[in-house]
Amino acid sequence: MSVSASELESSYRGWLDCLNGKRWDELQKYLDSKYDHGGQEFTPEGFVAHIQSVSAAIGLSTVHVDTTLIDEENQCVADILYASLNPTVPFLGPEPTGRELTLREFRFIWFKNGKWSKATMAINSDDLRKQMTDSNYHHDLDLVSGWPVPTANKLSKEELEATYRGYIDTIVSRRGETDLAKYVHSEVTFNKNVLALDAYRGMIGGFQTAIPDLDVQVDALVAQEETQRIAVRLLVSGTPAIEWGGLAAGRAVVFPEYAIYQIVDGKIQRVFSISDLDSAKQQQQQQQQ
Repeated sequence: MSVSASELESSYRGWLDCLNGKRWDELQKYLDSKYDHGGQEFTPEGFVAHIQSVSAAIGLSTVHVDTTLIDEENQCVADILYASLNPTVPFLGPEPTGRELTLREFRFIWFKNGKWSKATMAINSDDLRKQMTDSNYHHDLDLVSGWPVPTANKLSKEELEATYRGYIDTIVSRRGETDLAKYVHSEVTFNKNVLALDAYRGMIGGFQTAIPDLDVQVDALVAQEETQRIAVRLLVSGTPAIEWGGLAAGRAVVFPEYAIYQIVDGKIQRVFSISDLDSAKQQQQQQQQ
């Protein structure tokens, strides 16, 4: 049974309030009887035990919502969260340092009868490792909620989706030299870095050079007409020809990338992206065994 967008938001906010308030028994009521969390199936009771254990181990503080995009048609919510951590056990490899860390998490959540039934996610793993190992490094939050919202020349939800799919097709079809300017402004901010269009095109070209058989598929997409934003979960696949991003050459991988795009005057102006390269590295390690 589908529920309204307001009911989806109520279930979403209720779950988060229970997490922050550590109301574990109440949290269970927001979960489907079979809840898929990052590919692992839990009962409501099993997930509560899991999240309690993880939260304690990583020293999770209050979880804040940066932004949400709700898709009533597909019963889905895309969100970006942030929180402070202070792990007491080894985390993502490094030993605990006692320093406070800043977590960013990008998720897609699907609902069944108004309850959480599936969630996929990625966190800023490489950035967290840098926070733990480089005492001079400071994570600077670039919150999507702080991005200016366009007030004119807005695209409809359908136009936003069509624009984005055209952009991805341009990349996959290797038409960046001729067509990328149709979809991207002359200056674009990518993960806080301001790039001229040629530099952005070069970044994509470098990715394609490293992975010559690169393919990118849109796995999930939520477009929000009000803010002119598009949240996507992409499936990136291919075989690196050279060492890239910690991946070895010659071994095929498939990994998700989560990204949100700000559209202004019909073109991409800002991007925030998290790629789950840890899962790709695990695939390559398993291929060696």
